[in-house]
Amino acid sequence: MKSTKPERLVFYTTAGLEVEFDPISPITLEESEKGLEAEYRARGEPLEPPTYETILAGGGTQTFTHDATTLESDEDKATWQAYKDATDKLAAEQAQLRLEMVLSALKIKLPEDAAWERKLKRWHITVPEDLDAKWMFYVQREVLKTPSDIFEAMTQIISASMRGSVSEEAIEAASATFRSSVQEAAREAGVEPKTDSGNIIQQSGQSGDVGA
Repeated sequence: MKSTKPERLVFYTTAGLEVEFDPISPITLEESEKGLEAEYRARGEPLEPPTYETILAGGGTQTFTHDATTLESDEDKATWQAYKDATDKLAAEQAQLRLEMVLSALKIKLPEDAAWERKLKRWHITVPEDLDAKWMFYVQREVLKTPSDIFEAMTQIISASMRGSVSEEAIEAASATFRSSVQEAAREAGVEPKTDSGNIIQQSGQSGDVGA
């Protein structure tokens, strides 16, 4: 059977830039998050909730998992806090990892003209020297300038990557995970991102304003 040229996947930023992207592997995302968690466990980070025992009427004991309402001793509170700190830190690192991996699907090249670097340096902003770090730095400051842009990019990329392999409900659940990460980061910055998301725009022909 004769194959056809695949259609381009693009979305538009708040500023009207057309950004082309490729799908990413959901398996790679999952393996990366599991790998990071494995590193935490190998270091001995307390990722499991602490437990306590209760004596039963018949003389035996039963083990329960602590929550914020069952902490009595200072030791309980310290153990619970260590668990919360470790799981919160893991969740934050996984969210940042998801962001970087998803945005890596954008078909954007660093400009040959370094005018954007000179501009930021005039504003006393340090631009990373590492090329990968510089690329991410550029994307988040010169292309995806608003929380809504990041939100849109992540939603569109993960939706396109999962379509055809899982149900629409699963796609929406995955997208919601990414939206939650972006929205939380936006709220911490004092900005409430838009919650509506446009459709993926598929086109054939020449590349857009920003892309490979």
